[in-house]
Amino acid sequence: MRAGRAVTFVNHDTVPHRIVSVQSGVFDTGSIPPGGQASVTVESVGFIDFRDADSPALRGTIRTLP
Repeated sequence: MRAGRAVTFVNHDTVPHRIVSVQSGVFDTGSIPPGGQASVTVESVGFIDFRDADSPALRGTIRTLP
């Protein structure tokens, strides 16, 4: 995806999730309730790792392009 575009996290689970960037301060969705969603905008170019603050085994990477 291109830097500056929104990424939307959708919670299809039955428990809340809070998605945070591994790199400090890039983004924090706050608590996403079951059936809810949250969007964040990543301005930097490169790879941004993220994880669920409550379930650290849930993780991924966003790749942004110029």
